[in-house]
Amino acid sequence: MTNNEQLPISKVRTFAETAENRGCYSKSQRGNLETAWTIFLKNVSNVVQSPESATIERIRPLVEPVFRTYGSENRVSPTTVRAYQTRVKRLLDDFVEHNGGDFMAWKESLSRAAGSLATKSRKRRRVQPEQEETQPLPSSPSNTVSHRLVLSQGREGTLLLPSKFTDEDIEPVWQQLEALKTLIKAQIAALSGKPSES
Repeated sequence: MTNNEQLPISKVRTFAETAENRGCYSKSQRGNLETAWTIFLKNVSNVVQSPESATIERIRPLVEPVFRTYGSENRVSPTTVRAYQTRVKRLLDDFVEHNGGDFMAWKESLSRAAGSLATKSRKRRRVQPEQEETQPLPSSPSNTVSHRLVLSQGREGTLLLPSKFTDEDIEPVWQQLEALKTLIKAQIAALSGKPSES
């Protein structure tokens, strides 16, 4: 079996796409992972030359220091930095464990983990019914705002964001839009067969 730690990180995006197509990541999970990954790649290039050809083994120890530097040089909260670190680490861990492996076994382990969390959550509610949930509510049409995006050739897109914002939200959203720009360029390049611009 291939030692995934020795593979170049250029294979990570294809793995994430396959994981979504096979039901191991939801569309939103993959989107969150891709955003963090794109920001990481943009910033790791300050530390490693030609990061796309570096191995997983070489890149893994750099996740925390790269995001710490990113956090110190940008207007972004420690919570956002930790979220990005966690997502990139998860993506790399999943790649090492599951790339080229049995995706059905992976789905089964995800299902068992989800069942275990649901059981614990039910038990917690029975024990402490008077406590309020501290988890943020999932976005619904009543607490989101839809922003119309006009594309070329008469096409349109939609950006769905929470209706309530704080000043601390602006920079993370902007960074993710910048990351999305890089991702879209890479997708266009992949479809056209041309090398992507950084």
